[in-house]
Amino acid sequence: MKKLIMLLAVVALGSTVSAALIPIVNGDFEDPAMGIGGYSAGANGWTTYTGAVDTYNNNAGTAGAQVGIINAFSGCVYQPLAATIEADTVYTLSMDVFIQSPVSPGWDPAQAYVYLALQSQSGGDLATVGAIGNHASVDGFATDTWYTITCEFDSSTDPSRVGQGLQVLTWDANVFIDNIQLDAVPEPATMAILGLGGLLIRRKRA
Repeated sequence: MKKLIMLLAVVALGSTVSAALIPIVNGDFEDPAMGIGGYSAGANGWTTYTGAVDTYNNNAGTAGAQVGIINAFSGCVYQPLAATIEADTVYTLSMDVFIQSPVSPGWDPAQAYVYLALQSQSGGDLATVGAIGNHASVDGFATDTWYTITCEFDSSTDPSRVGQGLQVLTWDANVFIDNIQLDAVPEPATMAILGLGGLLIRRKRA
């Protein structure tokens, strides 16, 4: 039994090495670096589809000082990634969201909404493979508090997407956003970890 557990541990550890954080340029909105109170139109690394998403340093970021800021008017930005969709892989896209208390006319927390999407790209064709967001997605959020929202895509559910490009898109209003990240975990790694965990639980109960 001990040998089996050790073998599974080795397999799990070896598999988790292949888990990856897919690079997103300026996903933390720390570029360009600015002092407290600094404000910059746009966000480096991101392409604006509509509205405006700017960079602001209010020392409120969940990791670092700067955030992406979407004022009373909604803004949408997107970023094609260098990675492509791999087979049997679970992709988890996450973003931190902050709804600020009213600070000026036109900034209405009641009108806040977020939309976060992972898209596949084949030539000029885009398809949303994972998404979260609408007004209801932030209905339970208190103001002046950071929350993390996530969406997932399991490529094993749609093998036709394998080899296609990846793109991240967010469309928001009346919120700060920060730390947009994309994790990719091959399913064999997940299964190995779960199997090891189950054996350890049974071993402990025994």
